[in-house]
Amino acid sequence: MVDSTGRFACCSLRTSGVIVAITELLICLLATYGLIRNFQLFGTSYLLWFIIGITSVIVILIVIALLLYAIKTENGRLLIPHLSAQIFLIFFLIIVAFVVTLLLIFGAYRGIRNLLGHATYHITDDATITLGYMIIAIYLAMAVLEMVFLYIIYRLYR
Repeated sequence: MVDSTGRFACCSLRTSGVIVAITELLICLLATYGLIRNFQLFGTSYLLWFIIGITSVIVILIVIALLLYAIKTENGRLLIPHLSAQIFLIFFLIIVAFVVTLLLIFGAYRGIRNLLGHATYHITDDATITLGYMIIAIYLAMAVLEMVFLYIIYRLYR
């Protein structure tokens, strides 16, 4: 994927890094929309998860800004926060997918609803099972995407 001239797939590593930043900005926008939508649906019972989510998005936006500044100034040390955040996120995504898998295996559907931030939300068990499979698929796909991004940013760091 990366040749000896510092290119990744079809573009330079710097361009790849900017693409990573733009993609992560879009993911942050989607996450913010989801947080606001859930807060509208669930009200004050979702407030804690809303605050945690918004705080996480703010931290990620700061890390993305550092990534872009590191690419512009070619300062490898400024990539360390982004690398750290990516490693944490990859582990988090895999752990959540694993926990949801265990909850599905043992039929603990209320636990899956707990992961959404609101256990008393009325949803059928069949819908919860489908939701569980979707969570697993999306979180594992995001983990793979973040692994590719991690590889790109690591190559920039070197």
